[in-house]
Amino acid sequence: MHRPVRDLAEGENIQDVYLLVEKEMRQGAQGPYLHLVLADKSGRLHGRLWEANRKIFDALPADGLVQVTAQVRSFRNQPQLHVTRIVPAPGNADPSDFLPCTTRDVGELWETLRGILATIQDPDIRRLVDAFLSDPAVEKGLRQSPAAVTHHHAWVGGLLEHNVGLLRLAEAILPLYPGLDRDLLLAGVLLHDLGKIEELSVVGGFKYTDPGKLVGHIGLGLAMLERKAKEVGDLPAPVLDQLRHLIASHHGVREWGALTVPATREAIALHYLDNLDAKLNAAEAILAEAADLPGNWTEYIKTFDRALYKGGKSAEPKPPKTP
Repeated sequence: MHRPVRDLAEGENIQDVYLLVEKEMRQGAQGPYLHLVLADKSGRLHGRLWEANRKIFDALPADGLVQVTAQVRSFRNQPQLHVTRIVPAPGNADPSDFLPCTTRDVGELWETLRGILATIQDPDIRRLVDAFLSDPAVEKGLRQSPAAVTHHHAWVGGLLEHNVGLLRLAEAILPLYPGLDRDLLLAGVLLHDLGKIEELSVVGGFKYTDPGKLVGHIGLGLAMLERKAKEVGDLPAPVLDQLRHLIASHHGVREWGALTVPATREAIALHYLDNLDAKLNAAEAILAEAADLPGNWTEYIKTFDRALYKGGKSAEPKPPKTP
């Protein structure tokens, strides 16, 4: 029986099949080793194979299933696999069965997305949004794509979950800021990350496609908007320009990949809502993974450039999990 990553305990010896998400030859103080990231639906785990060589590295799939013999050890208060053997997995298991998935009902998320966007009143924006939602490739992409390879909503269905979260955030602030154009903001939520459908792949693990590496989701999203706008026809130029701006500026600053900085109320709102949803989701995932580890703090988290406090209102540090 398969042992989920999240259930592995320190000191446990395993021989099981996992999805190889990442492999890299590295040089340590004691010689070369193979750095690994292994995953299943429950999460991912780092591993190391010491005394590795290029032959072992080349024999492993770039993004497929592997059979692993290892012991679970602790490294910097985090579980890590001390691998003694790793080979391509036998059989024809589907790698998608090992990918983490949203815990939400995808059908309900899709209907929520459609329901909120159906309230758009502007006829031109509504025509464009309906054209996207009736596109089978867009529906499939939203239902299965992650919102990122790591960090936030990094699971099957994550992009759809992220969009629904943003739509609900937008609905929450709209009564507080009557100057915001509701139709533009809601359409911007749908469009801002739509390029991730083409940027990211779930075949054999979450990874970037060639167009994703060459162009990125902002450029791909702008191209998708142009194609769909041409398809529906007769969109007013000011509307199309503002929708382009929402996609181009949603990362907020050029250092984070934005093509331009937010220059409309809707673009400013979209950027901060997007960042809020992404950061809080990432924090929730990190804190959940560290919940059973001792102490009140996580290790240093590169995403936040800090450790996160995981203690509650009590000053008592969390004791280690009993095996």
